[in-house]
Amino acid sequence: MCRVKGLEDYVQVMKSEGVDLSVGYLFRPMSNSGIILEEPLKYNAIHDCLKYYLATLGLDEGETPHSLRAGCALTMVLSGAATSSSEVMRHVGWFTDESVQYYTRAGLLKDSESVSSRLAKAVVNNDEPENIFRQHTTSLPAFQQ
Repeated sequence: MCRVKGLEDYVQVMKSEGVDLSVGYLFRPMSNSGIILEEPLKYNAIHDCLKYYLATLGLDEGETPHSLRAGCALTMVLSGAATSSSEVMRHVGWFTDESVQYYTRAGLLKDSESVSSRLAKAVVNNDEPENIFRQHTTSLPAFQQ
């Protein structure tokens, strides 16, 4: 699944709902009555939704929002999407370079160019994850608190 396309779609939906994402929180909860709230998503809402999506897709292997955050940082480092620790910190919401180093273990990766090249080859032109996701998302609930 293309994360950029997914985020673009999300921004379009929020715009069509009249939500100004230039201020406040990017991801917001929805009330039980369907109103988008001006609040941050709580960890338990993200965790429950993630587990529901993964279970529905038959892909749950113990992932957590925390592991996805660390995986995102590692992907940014290995793919070259981030050229500095500060870029990773801003993107995933960390406040120290030590967090970036700890979770990405960037200093331990000997041949990151080779690893990132293999990572890129593994996902290029692979629509299977996106197709599986799209088959199951029509009935999935929105984030709710």
